[in-house]
Amino acid sequence: MQSQNNDSEVRAKVDRALGSRAAQVPTGLDDSQYSIRASAAIVRVVAEAANMSIENGDEGDDFVAGIWAFVVSSHITYIVGTSFEVIAPIVAMDVLGLEAASDVPTLINSYNRMAQEGRVTEAIGQNVAKWIFTPTDESFDKLVMLYKLCREHA
Repeated sequence: MQSQNNDSEVRAKVDRALGSRAAQVPTGLDDSQYSIRASAAIVRVVAEAANMSIENGDEGDDFVAGIWAFVVSSHITYIVGTSFEVIAPIVAMDVLGLEAASDVPTLINSYNRMAQEGRVTEAIGQNVAKWIFTPTDESFDKLVMLYKLCREHA
């Protein structure tokens, strides 16, 4: 029973953060579907706030959105208790479209290299966590700034 309370508390925090940006995840989803939908929604609201288009087919925009899909998925799967290895590639395809399926191995390799170096993915992940647990304009603005910074250097 404790796990269900924790699960609903975690989802409530994620939902509150998304709601602060007029986004939502459908109710009644299992943990895996919830992790996919929540992660994709976070990437989309941050990209939109950064005035970056995910659907324009620009290679740099797609790369940044794909890396963010992996970083956000890492945090969401950890707090929800689902499999990162299963969820993250699905989130990348959800965000980028199914036609991006052939790009997923490249994104995986890039994410793994970046995660080993730690600094960029760690900063993004820490700020995602801060925003989820304290969904203020300031914490969201830091995410947007990080997204723009990633795009400038992609």
